[in-house]
Amino acid sequence: MSTQSGQLVSNSRSEEEIRRKRRKRKRVVVVLEVSIMAIIANRYQRRRSRHIVDPEEALERNVEGRKQMLRNLYQGSNRYCYDSLRLTKRSFGDLCDILRKSSRGFVPWNDEMDKVLLDAFAAYFNKGDRCQNGWKPHVYSAAVKNVREKCNVNITKCNIDSRSKTSDKHYHVISGLLSTSGFGWDWDKNKLKVDSDSV
Repeated sequence: MSTQSGQLVSNSRSEEEIRRKRRKRKRVVVVLEVSIMAIIANRYQRRRSRHIVDPEEALERNVEGRKQMLRNLYQGSNRYCYDSLRLTKRSFGDLCDILRKSSRGFVPWNDEMDKVLLDAFAAYFNKGDRCQNGWKPHVYSAAVKNVREKCNVNITKCNIDSRSKTSDKHYHVISGLLSTSGFGWDWDKNKLKVDSDSV
């Protein structure tokens, strides 16, 4: 019986030792997990931006920085220009002139220009010169020529294409309004009219 009790005591001690070792391992694992989480949180705090930046403001700063860099190149020495762009100052000046001439300029449109453009488009539409995706190239050429002659304005195909897209947007807005109840079209004044007081 004494050997059995000795074995029970030794078994209970070994079980207690095993439990102690398991608790110790659990504590080590918990400490390890906590320290890993602390390291991750610390790195996240370092990478996170300190203040919120408006995207438009960041873009504006970026554009201003580029403009300043180009000003420095244009006003700087020939050596600085060549080191930065691998262009001589004269070549850079020529490049700037080309870009200024080829850039699409803003053209303010008025009612007379719209009327001339729409008359040209209507004439070619009646002839059947419209493709599935837009106008044929000679229609754009004729429209540019027509608006230049009658309105004395220097425009390009890009300006006419842009105006066509704007007109399409306006058409979709107006047709959407006309399809809802309470809106109508005044054929005498060529304007939208509101039929209902509830609108």
